[in-house]
Amino acid sequence: MKILITEDNEEHYFFIQQALLSVNGADFFTVHAQNLAEALNYLQTQSFDVIFLDLTLPDSSGLETVSKIRTPFPQIPIIVLTARDDDALGIQTVKAGAQDYLIKGNFDGPILTRSLHYATERKRAEQNLFQAKAFLDTILENIPDMIFVKDAEQLRFVRFNKAGEELLGYSRKDLIGKSDYDFFPQIEAEYFIKKDRKTLQQGKIEIIQEEPIHTKSKGLRFLKTKKVPIRDENNQPKYLLGISEDITDKKKKDEEISGLAKFASENPNPVLRISKNGIIQYANNSSQHLLTGMECAINTSIPAKWKELLHQALESGMSVSQEVGIDTRVFWLTYVPIRDTQEVYIFAADLSEQKALEGQLRQAQKMEAIGRLAGGIAHDFNNLLSSIMGFCELLLPSFESEDPRKADIQEIIGAGQKAASLTSQLLAFSRKNILHPQVFDINQSVREFSNILVRTLGEEIEMILELDPELGQTKADPSQFQQVLLNLAINARDAMPKGGTFLIQTNNVQFAEPFSHGNFIIPAGDYNLLTVNDTGLGMEKDILDKIFEPFFTTKTKEKGTGLGLSMVYGIIQQSGGFIWVYSEPNRGTTFKIYLPRIYHQPNTKKKEHVVPKMKKGSETILVIEDEPSVCGMTRRALQSNGYNVITSSHGDEALKICGKHDGQIHLMLSDVIIPGIKGEELVKEIKRFRPEIAVLYMSGYPAEFIGHHGVLESNINFLQKPIIPHQLLDKVRAVLDKK
Repeated sequence: MKILITEDNEEHYFFIQQALLSVNGADFFTVHAQNLAEALNYLQTQSFDVIFLDLTLPDSSGLETVSKIRTPFPQIPIIVLTARDDDALGIQTVKAGAQDYLIKGNFDGPILTRSLHYATERKRAEQNLFQAKAFLDTILENIPDMIFVKDAEQLRFVRFNKAGEELLGYSRKDLIGKSDYDFFPQIEAEYFIKKDRKTLQQGKIEIIQEEPIHTKSKGLRFLKTKKVPIRDENNQPKYLLGISEDITDKKKKDEEISGLAKFASENPNPVLRISKNGIIQYANNSSQHLLTGMECAINTSIPAKWKELLHQALESGMSVSQEVGIDTRVFWLTYVPIRDTQEVYIFAADLSEQKALEGQLRQAQKMEAIGRLAGGIAHDFNNLLSSIMGFCELLLPSFESEDPRKADIQEIIGAGQKAASLTSQLLAFSRKNILHPQVFDINQSVREFSNILVRTLGEEIEMILELDPELGQTKADPSQFQQVLLNLAINARDAMPKGGTFLIQTNNVQFAEPFSHGNFIIPAGDYNLLTVNDTGLGMEKDILDKIFEPFFTTKTKEKGTGLGLSMVYGIIQQSGGFIWVYSEPNRGTTFKIYLPRIYHQPNTKKKEHVVPKMKKGSETILVIEDEPSVCGMTRRALQSNGYNVITSSHGDEALKICGKHDGQIHLMLSDVIIPGIKGEELVKEIKRFRPEIAVLYMSGYPAEFIGHHGVLESNINFLQKPIIPHQLLDKVRAVLDKK
């Protein structure tokens, strides 16, 4: 061991040297420095294990001497030599950096040896502690989490690592000695302080899974913090250690993952995750409910027809789609490859309702096209009937009353009237007919229609009529009322595939005050109640709530369009009535229809066709009709009763005639739809130079339909085809007289 003895007294130096030599087996080598300057020179040029230092040197004295050596050479242990037996001074030297102190003249070799050993061990311990502290500091500085230490009393920061500086945006110089109130909003600082106090009070580690913090450099962040109370030797709280992990990015990712998982699990459409071999790895709840025609259990295989697009998606790395049918439903499958895996997500969109709506739309368009065709046929048919019935009525006066040919002509006219009724039904089918309410007997209408209802229901269903003979009358369109019966019978038939009973019942009912049943309300009054009941399959409440909606149906597309009950509802509403329905599964269905009671007896006696007296005139009439037979019949009927008639089959021609004719034209009798300029445009042109002319339109379509569809204005003079001469003459006379 090499020892530097810094002592200006030779005697003291010799004493120390002799004490060292007296130790058996000791291996000491000493160097003598008589002042501080000489000691520093030796220290700069040589290595020493220990320094003996006198505090009364010629060039330095007192505790400063320790500091002057320890500062440049902190790694070498120092043993202070003092001439006084002063423990207080000795303690001061140790605090100043010395490892031990000895009183001159009061030690021998063993004591000196122990002091040397103690000094070197203590220095070694200090160095180890220093290295450990440096190592710990290095660790703390390189830990990516924020680490801070607060004093337990005032909760001020006493330690901060680099990660904490970067997270908060403040330097350690700014942080040390400050509290949370100096850096964070008050409510946030109070939260931190409260948590700190709780941890110190409970004396155990507290883990806060998530807490928000507003930082200077990064804004709002989220931390996971562990707080540890540190106690002194008396087990009293001294410091609070905090370790905070910035979980903001992790939180966002977790939320994204959670959102994706929620998207899959709560998606109303099926979501599947499929391996490259077509094995189901995941299936959400909707898959079980909607994909009822296939097994969607984990580790089961998808259908073979799905696998072709699975492989296509994996090979291309792009999403692909296809339409597939599963059981009775239709799905649009989209295969989305999952990046960096050999798996694919399958998203299934249920197209069943869309396909059904498309089918209903096509059916509605088809029915509309058929309706247009039917309307056109009815219009042309009315022209033919105008000729047939018109010429027949013109022939009637030519025969004596007893002439059998007159009866034959009347039969032709009667058949024409029936044919006119058929055209009315065609127009109703094409929705170009307007309801024609009249007072009629419900019981009589049911009886007259019962044969058709029986044939509609079929042999397996028994029809029962329970008709109240005291039933009052009602005012509605009789043909539309029978359409209601037919639609209800068809629904009942489809609900009783194995047969059953179909009951029609009528009763008088009277409500002194409004009658209500749930959302169903009927005003006070007298009503005819028509009850229609079947013993069929019945309906659930959710279906019952929708049965009057257009296009809603529980039938297959071959059996229904979803319009039947919607038409029933509309007809009853238009007739001023109310309809209520009750049904339970396997308990049948009951419809109750309330129609206002009318105290009036309809005239049901069949009248013989009698030609009334024709009304004559002498005015000039321009007839515009492109159907030759109708034009001829009209001209003959008018001319034979005194009128001057000019005919035209084209709008442009009629306009020229009006311009060239010398005399007055009193009336223009025109079909609504004619070639060339037509309708109101033709009238406007003619009235420019013949403002006094009266106008009478005729058509195979009803006036209401023509007015509603913008062909003519409402409240015009109108004659409905088929035209019968006496009706024509009555109308012409009325228009001319009104003028």
